[in-house]
Amino acid sequence: MTELNNTRDNPPGAPSIQAEMVATRTRTPYLYFLIRDPVAVLAALWLLFLLFCALFGEWLFGDLARGMNLAARAAPFGTTEGGLVNILGADALGRPILARIIVATRVTLGIAMASAIAALIIGTLIGLWAGFKGGWTGRVIMQLSDVLQSFPSILLAMVVLYMLSPSPLNLILVLAVGQLPVYIRVARAEVLELRERLFVDAARVIGARPYQIIAMHIGPMVIPTVINIVTIDFALIMLSESSLSFLGIGVQAPNITWGLMVSQGKDYLETAWWMAFFPGLMIMLSTLSINLMANWTRRIRDPRERWRFERAKQA
Repeated sequence: MTELNNTRDNPPGAPSIQAEMVATRTRTPYLYFLIRDPVAVLAALWLLFLLFCALFGEWLFGDLARGMNLAARAAPFGTTEGGLVNILGADALGRPILARIIVATRVTLGIAMASAIAALIIGTLIGLWAGFKGGWTGRVIMQLSDVLQSFPSILLAMVVLYMLSPSPLNLILVLAVGQLPVYIRVARAEVLELRERLFVDAARVIGARPYQIIAMHIGPMVIPTVINIVTIDFALIMLSESSLSFLGIGVQAPNITWGLMVSQGKDYLETAWWMAFFPGLMIMLSTLSINLMANWTRRIRDPRERWRFERAKQA
């Protein structure tokens, strides 16, 4: 009956419907799906702008962002005196807000990226080992992970940074440690299911060592899951860094971050609201764009969601 239906729906010599769907998924680039989603396009363009600022911002506006000009202190929003760089106003020391926002992009994104990557690598490796070995080793690792997860990450970071010097390196380590339980639990849950598969038993039979099985057979199947998680954690870590810098225990001057700029401008909200508003707006737009792109990536990689894009293409 299936062959008769295929023959009726497809003329002789034409590819079958199933083959056409597979070919469509194979040859359709992600760029096509991206341009069909206006919200994802805006988020991607904003992230490209942030990447440009992180790479070239220090070279273009580094001197302006740090040089004081007391004659232009608290210059209002919309002023063009001294150049368009003052369009967003100036802070209490006469430094252009626009230049400082662009220069702060590198430190803000750098700390968030370093913390997310460190948590991803360390947490995934620990979770892979805990899930594959099992026994008392896995139980001890999971109990320690539960203890660490019981503390709010922002509170743990506040306590540790209060005891240590608030440097960018300490901030990266503290933020990474706070995110470890997420990757440990996800990686362990994936391994508990994968280690019962026949290909793992076959690898054991031919004499593969545990670390070889993890690296060659199990690890590559866990990576896509943790990659989806790190895209969301990146935005959470950015918010945590901004919160700690706002409280005064994060990045310290002369370094510049968006959270530090909000902290420096909070005392001038009634007289110079632009000092804190625009850095806060950058934090909001950046985290929103990251979450939108993470959601788009998840939908485009999920076969249960991707068919909607393919159906829109055929229409």
